[in-house]
Amino acid sequence: NLTAQFVIIGTHNGTDTSRPDLYQPVNGTNNIGDYVRAMGEVARYYGLPFIDMYGKSGINSLSLTQYTSDGLHLNAEGYRHIASVIAGELQKIEPI
Repeated sequence: NLTAQFVIIGTHNGTDTSRPDLYQPVNGTNNIGDYVRAMGEVARYYGLPFIDMYGKSGINSLSLTQYTSDGLHLNAEGYRHIASVIAGELQKIEPI
């Protein structure tokens, strides 16, 4: 008897200061932080687990060159790091 559980996983915090359009509201639009907060709200609304990679990934302006190829997209080390963080967070989720 197999069961599946949905988990919502937010995006990492790739704060590339050369791309303020991605991280700063422009002309009333939302930024990535707003998007991640909305993902958390949707998860809570539906009673789903939410892994906040924006806050938990450890990826920030100081580690972008280590974990990303261009300040946004993960490189091989970034994917390994993210996978490790997600695996640890999944272990904390109570099975259904």
